[in-house]
Parts: sequence; C-alpha cells; structure tokens
Amino acid sequence: MSYNRHKEENKETTRNRLIYVNGTLSSTLELIESYDYRRMWGVDLPDYYSRLKRGDLLPLTDWLKYTARGETSMSYSLDYQDSAYTQTCNWTPIPGSYLPTTSELHRVANLYDTSPYVQQAASDIYSSGWDGLTFAAEFTQVIAMFKNIVQRMIRLLARGELDKIWLEARYGWRTLLYDMNDLADLVNNVEKRTRFKESSGSTFNYTESKSEVSALGGACTYTVNVTDTYVIGLRGTVVADIEPPSIVINPIVTAWELTTLSFVIDWVINVGNALGALSFRAISGNYVAAGGHSVELTRVVSIDDVTWSTGWTGSCDGYGTFVATWVSRTPASIPYLPQLLVNLNLAKVFDLLAILRQLIQRR
Repeated sequence: MSYNRHKEENKETTRNRLIYVNGTLSSTLELIESYDYRRMWGVDLPDYYSRLKRGDLLPLTDWLKYTARGETSMSYSLDYQDSAYTQTCNWTPIPGSYLPTTSELHRVANLYDTSPYVQQAASDIYSSGWDGLTFAAEFTQVIAMFKNIVQRMIRLLARGELDKIWLEARYGWRTLLYDMNDLADLVNNVEKRTRFKESSGSTFNYTESKSEVSALGGACTYTVNVTDTYVIGLRGTVVADIEPPSIVINPIVTAWELTTLSFVIDWVINVGNALGALSFRAISGNYVAAGGHSVELTRVVSIDDVTWSTGWTGSCDGYGTFVATWVSRTPASIPYLPQLLVNLNLAKVFDLLAILRQLIQRR
C-alpha cells in the first residue's frame, strides 16, 4: 500500500489602499481576504481496480480530507498629527490565522469514539433476518394486545392512564409492525445475498465563544470576539461476505430481549448490540470495518469595543467567517464488550417518564 497526499491552496487579497498627506498619516484601508484550502491524504490499494472488478472484499483503508474556506472584511481610518514624526501602522484585525487548522479539527474528532457504531453495524448485519424465536416467545403478549382492544383503550383513557397507552403503542404495536415488515421481507426476498454492508452513526453539535483584547500599536485597543460552532458526525461501517440466518434463532439474544427494561439499559450501555456483534463474529471471518469522523467548524470573528489612545482618532470595523471540515476514515475492529452509548431523544424521554410513573404507582 502507498501513502498519497494531495494539496491545493489559493489565497487572494484585494482592495488595499494607504494615503499619506503632508507628513501626516491619514490612512484609509479596505481589505477583503478570501481563503480556500483543500488537503487530502489516503492509502492506495495495489491492483485496486482489478480487485474491484473481481468482486474482492476490499479493506477500508485510512483516508482523510481537510477543506477550509473563509472571507474576512475590515475597514478603518486613522488620523494622527505630530510635528516631530509621522507614525505609520499596518493593521489586519482579523488575519487568516483565524482559519481553523487541521490540528484543531483533529483534536475534536479524537474526543469521540466510533467503536459503538462499528459494533452496531455488525449487529445490524446479523439481525437482518426475522427474529423468529423472540417473536414466538412474545406471541402470547401479541394475542393479548388484540383482545378487547377497544374496551381496554376506552378504560385506560377514562382512568387517565396515558402512560400505559403510550408504552403499548411504542413497544407493543410498533414492535409488531417491525416484525411484520421483517417477515414480509423474508417472504419477498427469494434471492440470496452474500455481501452485506451496514453503517450506523449519530451527530452532535455544540458552540464555544471566547473574547480576547488586542491592540493596534499604540493607536487603540479592541476586543476580538470568536464564536465556534461544531457539528460532529460519527459513523461505523462493516462490510462482510456472510450469509446471516434468514430466521434468527438465538436463545441468548432472545433472553436479553425478554429481560424487563433491557431496552432502557441499551439506551446507555448497548448489551443487545454486543450480543448481536458477537453472533456476527461467530458466523463470519471475512469482513472489514472502519470508523469515520466528520467535524465541521464554523467560526465567526468580529471586533468591537475600540478604545483610541490620546492623539489618535478614527474608526474601524471588522468581520470574518471561516468554515472548515475534517472527514476521516480509520480501519477498526468490532468490539467484544458492550459499549457506552447514550442514545436518548424526545420520544425516549417520554418513555422514561411513563415507566417512572408506573413504578411509582406500584409502590
């Protein structure tokens, strides 16, 4: 394998004007700078195209790309009169150094682990069939849901027990619908697949702000405000030459699914995914896996609170916007142990509230 690097850079500066009159610096400056950077690194596979044509299972190699673009605009005017000398200044209140660097984005990417998503992708491949054993074990509960459904719903509504209706809809009827869809796929998919690819992931975002005081020589001081907004995407991918069971009969997986509140535990430490991934590894030795990061940083820079020193007058203004992205892929292994993966959304918050209400009522 070989290591390749590709780099393109473009920097453009326009509209820069300084004026000197009778030994007095009376300067007006308008400056717009635009930046456009692209860098890519990757590992090349030998005989890639011939192996791809043969249908080989190719490894997911190291690869990353860094892109950045930005534009800053600023303007100022200065006036200072001194019979003894003329003071001159070169000022760029928002320089290109505010353009996010690869090390900044890489540092953020390293804070997040993609192992839980690699594990989930492997589990999804194994469980792509119909879970016949779990369905059979829950069949009596399915029949109970159909019995006197109208009268039961009316009774629950009359009692104000909306939590029971919510949980039955979420973990009774919705689960049954998924099971029926899986069964339909089993019946309709007559053709056997031997290569599976699954990906799993999630997205996080947060904002950081900071301010710092800077100076233009002895002319003035000003505050630079920087607001960084991060969007972090995490992904795990598994590609395997495998024939997962069309009808899943796995007593260990079924036992976990039937454990009370096991689905709540899976929201934090996903035992279900770990069992599915272990089952995947037990029937497949020919697979490749990788974890992926994407970090997008939008940086907004502005200046305010300009304070002029004695003898100086003028005005200044500045604004800059920078957007940089870091996308990487790294070969990975499938973890054996359950992974910490806090997976909560608004619907699951309602689930927790409904479960807590029922637990309190039972006391």
